[in-house]
Amino acid sequence: MKTGKTKLMIITALFTALTAVCTAFVSIPMPSITGGYIHFGDALVFLASAILPTPYALFVGAIGSSLGDVITQWYIYIPFTFIIKGTMTLFINSKGEKLVNLKNILGLIPCSLVIIGGYYLAEVIICQNFVAPIASIIGNVVQAVGSSIIFVIFAFALDKLSFKNKVLKVTK
Repeated sequence: MKTGKTKLMIITALFTALTAVCTAFVSIPMPSITGGYIHFGDALVFLASAILPTPYALFVGAIGSSLGDVITQWYIYIPFTFIIKGTMTLFINSKGEKLVNLKNILGLIPCSLVIIGGYYLAEVIICQNFVAPIASIIGNVVQAVGSSIIFVIFAFALDKLSFKNKVLKVTK
């Protein structure tokens, strides 16, 4: 028994669009060497990863977040975002009925390290300097922790509504 591919593609498209919008428009500008902003798109990537099978979640993370960079005209970050956000999806698991479970809570730790380390390395490449990007680490920590908290709050609420079972009803 599997969930219909059409349903998975529709849910993936919705998460991709929501991720792009929340990355671009539900954000707080942040002073750093390269500018930048703190956004709520990562929380949606975490949710998609807890709901959708990995290949679909990877699409949401890589494409949805990269589209956020396109919308905000941070073109230089697109290849980095594609890799970083896609990689994040590998640490959150969609198996099981609940979105909030020990594996997903613990998975937020490597996700956060990927955000912090990934964007530090991206800015090292962009700035051609190992020291200047240190200033943006705090913003990336806030981004990672804030998105993790938002994910847990929304996932917990969705679990109370049995969201995963209702939306991804198994079909024959």
